[in-house]
Amino acid sequence: MQTILVKTWHLILICAVCSAAACANAGESSNPAQELKIEAKRGDVSVSVRLKSARFDPKKHKIEKRNGFAYVDNHRVIGTDGSVPYFSELSGMEILWNGKSVPVVRDAYAPIYNAHLSAGLVDVAIDEKGELVLIALTCGDATREWVWLTIGKNGEWHRFTKSEGDD
Repeated sequence: MQTILVKTWHLILICAVCSAAACANAGESSNPAQELKIEAKRGDVSVSVRLKSARFDPKKHKIEKRNGFAYVDNHRVIGTDGSVPYFSELSGMEILWNGKSVPVVRDAYAPIYNAHLSAGLVDVAIDEKGELVLIALTCGDATREWVWLTIGKNGEWHRFTKSEGDD
């Protein structure tokens, strides 16, 4: 576990500059149904990540307010200013690792809303040993949030977030 966290933080540092620059250029999303395929290569390891978003349909979800924050399907929402998502949800993620499919559970990406899925606003990096991939993306409406997902070849995942309002 500690090794994974060290690798994760190393990958976060690799992508932090790219994410910050992308956020500065991010406008509001104009199309809720988007798809982005991004690839990374390191040595003999190649990873392909496909992200999909769809218009958020509140009728298909259980929505609650807890302590001033929106929860959708029992997940605290990432990518809004605490309100119910009104625009888009991350609806799918597929990863190919050297051509082999990696299982990605919906819980890894389900709470992510209003993601900016366009080239330059999403970054993918592979760790030095070729065992983890880091996906860095920007999301948000009135308040920007950054999300970093690390996913191993076996599908094990960790998610980190940072909001403009965080200290």
